[in-house]
Amino acid sequence: MKRELVAMEFDSLLNARRSIREFSKKPVSEDDVMKVLEAATLAPSSGNLQPWEFILITSDEDKKKLREFCEESDKEWLDRVDEATRKKLSKKKEISLDFLTDAPCIILCFGKKNKEQWRESVWMAIALMTLKAADMELGTIIYTPPRSSAVNELFNISHHLSLAAVCPIGVPAKVPKARPRTPVAEKTKTVEQISSEHRLTREFTRRTDDPILSFMKRIPVLSYLSDVNREELRRRFFIKKFDKGEAILNRGEPGTYYYIIANGLVEVLIDDGMGNEKVVSVLSSGECFGEMSILSGEPTSAAIRAGTQVFCLALKSTDFLNLVEEYPSINVAITKLIATRLRKTNLSLVEATVLQGITGRLSMISLSELCQALSVNQRSGILEMSHIDDSGAKIEGSIFFSQGQVTNAVLPDVSGDEAFYTMLAWPDGEFIFRQEEVEPDFKVSADTMGLLMEGMRRMDEAQIKDEV
Repeated sequence: MKRELVAMEFDSLLNARRSIREFSKKPVSEDDVMKVLEAATLAPSSGNLQPWEFILITSDEDKKKLREFCEESDKEWLDRVDEATRKKLSKKKEISLDFLTDAPCIILCFGKKNKEQWRESVWMAIALMTLKAADMELGTIIYTPPRSSAVNELFNISHHLSLAAVCPIGVPAKVPKARPRTPVAEKTKTVEQISSEHRLTREFTRRTDDPILSFMKRIPVLSYLSDVNREELRRRFFIKKFDKGEAILNRGEPGTYYYIIANGLVEVLIDDGMGNEKVVSVLSSGECFGEMSILSGEPTSAAIRAGTQVFCLALKSTDFLNLVEEYPSINVAITKLIATRLRKTNLSLVEATVLQGITGRLSMISLSELCQALSVNQRSGILEMSHIDDSGAKIEGSIFFSQGQVTNAVLPDVSGDEAFYTMLAWPDGEFIFRQEEVEPDFKVSADTMGLLMEGMRRMDEAQIKDEV
């Protein structure tokens, strides 16, 4: 009888839970918040790694800062979506973010990116958290801003954590009616119900009617995706054809597409420093290019030319960045790819300048390439930089490396992350690398690749503002 009563209470709890968008001004005690979070920590996790981490926001100032960021982020996302999606969203009632400032407490739910299956574990913890809150007659709502990674910078949170959701919690001012749910029978099937003939037909159709999807499965970078995610990404790829000798990417131009070669050969050419183009690599079917300029936010340092007639799968830069941010495993694969490519192409040029202590120019080798080369070779030393600003004044700065990782960046008026991002945005200037031992005393908030990714995002935002 007791078990039946518990089951009834749990069913009632499930049916009573709502997403609350309107909160009263009544405070919520710290003890109550901790009880909700204790329930979250009881969630199952792969290998019991417990990859979740919760950060609380309670001050009005910080809640206002979060809301302003989220509203701006939502607007930027809406401006980027296709026209059909924009029209569909415009028909819906505008959703206010009042809950970000009205709720007495905001729980930022993070996951540790280096832990196995952290997303699944964190979301199970969030589910238990919302149920415990409902059991205590507290309301919650789950919200994730489009540029969730920027919340780390907003509150100086380590980039080793990834935001899964923002969860306001408080006493409901208004409890909405239950929304209709699709009957579970309509969402459930047995394997027997899916006939063997249907499964074979579906797989055959994928192989024969959609050769692009079949080709994508063989691409190492995309092999980390599930079939469902790969099919979703397939809709964003389109085919581009280039004739033999045709320029695909010109040196000095910003990267706007990520390319995967489906058929043919492409040549990678760099400036040898004497005004001549030199073929340093030939890429073939299954290999990709264009990612370095997109990730760094800088113009391409190499030219790409069709060595034969070439067919490529092309992905817009915005879609590529979303892919890298959403799937950390792909981020790792891209990083390894860049490292390998540096060894095959720019590495000889970099070694002849950077690693030998010879002065070079940023117009030949970008700072992002320098950082990646030093990271690949695990070098320690000081990269000394100089740049002439718009007023004609010479600005000098230094970036410190220990075993290939940036430990600090220094300019006359700023140091750390901001100094690194400033120098990353320099379009030209000179540099020299001096090899020496550097203490691993880190004054920056992320590793080398993390700094490059964040710097690229900042330059993208600056470019958008300039265009506006």
